[in-house]
Amino acid sequence: MILELLSELEVFLQQALATVPLPSPESVAGELAPARIFLGAIPRTTEDRKAFPCAVLRWQKGEDAEDGSTETVDILLGVFCPEGLESAETWIAVLVGRLRRLLLEQRRLSKWEMVLPLASAKPDPERQQERYHLATISTQWRRTLPSDPVMEA
Repeated sequence: MILELLSELEVFLQQALATVPLPSPESVAGELAPARIFLGAIPRTTEDRKAFPCAVLRWQKGEDAEDGSTETVDILLGVFCPEGLESAETWIAVLVGRLRRLLLEQRRLSKWEMVLPLASAKPDPERQQERYHLATISTQWRRTLPSDPVMEA
């Protein structure tokens, strides 16, 4: 079930971020590029400069109950900004704002429904690198189990 949700979120992110070009350390002459999407983490074989801009889908926890399952998935967003902190703040705000709006509009991915509240945060600015900046959107998804006609009879 977790992989199904991650796959649905990956498709959602690909569509949502395809039209949001961002600065990339790989681009030539200030060209913009769409964010790359990774599951779990940025692969160790990927150089930092080749990973950004990116979105990382990271499953955090799950819980099963009588009536369904709940899964928590964080979306880590990373931008590259050679112009400095002020410009990076703008790019992060644009990216987080767009994704939050789209998540609130959609709220349903296949058999999963997003549970509110939708939270977002930034890590300690002292820990961020000079040109790479991060933010996190924490989502919680609920999947209700289908009714069992045998049990209801």
